[in-house]
Amino acid sequence: VHSSPDEPPIIGIVGAGAVGTALGVALARAGWPVGAVASRDPARRERFRALVPGVRAFAEATAILDEVELVILAVPDDALAGTAGALRMYSGQAMIHTSGALGAEVLAPAMAAGTQVGAFHPLVAFADLELAVAALHGATVAIEGDDQLADLLARMAEAIGATAVRLAPGTKAAYHAAAVLAAGGFIALLDAIAELGRVAGLDEPGSLAIYGHLVEGTLANARALGIARALT
Repeated sequence: VHSSPDEPPIIGIVGAGAVGTALGVALARAGWPVGAVASRDPARRERFRALVPGVRAFAEATAILDEVELVILAVPDDALAGTAGALRMYSGQAMIHTSGALGAEVLAPAMAAGTQVGAFHPLVAFADLELAVAALHGATVAIEGDDQLADLLARMAEAIGATAVRLAPGTKAAYHAAAVLAAGGFIALLDAIAELGRVAGLDEPGSLAIYGHLVEGTLANARALGIARALT
């Protein structure tokens, strides 16, 4: 399968969970063709098909290689190496993954002559489909790949309203650790705030209403003044 030179590549997504489905919806809405999806979960396949009309759905990842030019592996980190090892790209194809912690080299087993591998990690909390799609607008996407692939991934990020950043080699672990603190770590902090709020007689919505305003103000101060000067 080949797209025209002035058109986006035909995309296939392996994994129809939160990340894969949100990316599929966002890309399709942006006019980037999503031609195929692979998932062993029948319910997830059908949901993806309902959300991205015209996509072909398969149970096995190997089946999409005949259908697409750019393969996105949106599977858990511990499944990436095994999934890539079961695939072998054709010349002219590229494969990327959405992991925030692993580098593009984990996809090396899928490479053949004339193929490319990279990474495309949106810095978004994928807790809800529509919220995640909306959050992609203005979000940062960490990309990896050679110059040609990086240029394509930067255009793909721009198409869904995001901004691409190309990480320096060897820095992805620190980048991902900071992201974990900004997402899961922040939720842990909110949970502690809500627990203290219960002692004061507040339910969770009450705590979020009261202390959420303070959190937002503190973040605004940090952006305007810097972290050190935002401490009160």
